[in-house]
Amino acid sequence: MKHMTRTPAPQSTRSSPPFHMRVATRPDDRVRERKQLTSPTTAPLAYRIQEAARVLGVGKTTLYQLFKAGALKPIRIGGRTLVPADQLRQLIAEAQPALNSK
Repeated sequence: MKHMTRTPAPQSTRSSPPFHMRVATRPDDRVRERKQLTSPTTAPLAYRIQEAARVLGVGKTTLYQLFKAGALKPIRIGGRTLVPADQLRQLIAEAQPALNSK
């Protein structure tokens, strides 16, 4: 059995990197916009389900239980379910006295 040696691919004469490298090194516009919206100076008005669960420090199942119990009221905008940030703050503020009284 002969060993097959692989010949290197011909080098391109273009000055820019291949497409897959350009995408990996250049940030997507949506990612850049999202970072600007959630910068330290601008607090988000609402969170996606997974983000809201992360902010509260609970799982998605617990968040859905809070919806069912009426403790949080999600809103729908365009097909996305969001939880207003002020509701999350209010939930924490109301829970704080109950935790301190134990």
